[in-house]
Amino acid sequence: MNPTENEQDLAVIDKLHLLKELRSRNIQLERVKQKIKKEFEAKENEDKYLSQYKEELELLQQEKMAHVEELRLIHADINTVRCRCV
Repeated sequence: MNPTENEQDLAVIDKLHLLKELRSRNIQLERVKQKIKKEFEAKENEDKYLSQYKEELELLQQEKMAHVEELRLIHADINTVRCRCV
């Protein structure tokens, strides 16, 4: 083997090492991409569940206020009946 062939072989080996490193980094980036995608989907689901929770809480508050008003009316009716009986 003459020196130029040896230099060419070394250049090819260097390029192969660079390709190996690029492939490794590409795989790492793909893993990070997949992890970010999963985290984003989880965040979207959490936002959806939080929105549903807020809607349900609002409905429960409205129901509570309706019960409070109903109790107030019952109490007023009781007081009216008491006043008539006296």
